[in-house]
Amino acid sequence: MNFEALPSSLTGGGDSFDHYHSSDRTPTHDTLQRLHELDTKRTVSTDPYTVQSSDDILLCQGGTVNFPASKGNGREIEVVMMTSTNVLVQLAGTDAVCDETSVLIEEQWTALRFKSITGGWILI
Repeated sequence: MNFEALPSSLTGGGDSFDHYHSSDRTPTHDTLQRLHELDTKRTVSTDPYTVQSSDDILLCQGGTVNFPASKGNGREIEVVMMTSTNVLVQLAGTDAVCDETSVLIEEQWTALRFKSITGGWILI
């Protein structure tokens, strides 16, 4: 192959998917900020509230939050208690987190992040 005939833009670093520098794969602050903004934040004041498929972060005013059945797919849902009114996270069916079918959040500004695993949820 005649490399002299190739455009100079193809002969420098990063000229193929197999050739990269570690800095090419390091996300910038702006990229991370845009990813953070993709989370769906919902203020919850309805009691009880059933988690929707689009929910990522729930800013709860108190009451009960009903979780969907765990599909073991790694989905994450964060529940934040925004006021002094307790929030009860109620899991579906036989799903459990720490061998419990519900979690009571009693401290204002507490945030718990749940991750779906086979057989229930874990706190992360």
